[in-house]
Amino acid sequence: PGTVVCDYMSYIFMFLSIATSNMVATSLAKK
Repeated sequence: PGTVVCDYMSYIFMFLSIATSNMVATSLAKK
């Protein structure tokens, strides 16, 4: 179970980082 939790957390972190960089790129492009 511990490994599944680790994979789940890493997946969420990766998704958050991609979404954040995407929003930053979009806001920069709008400027």
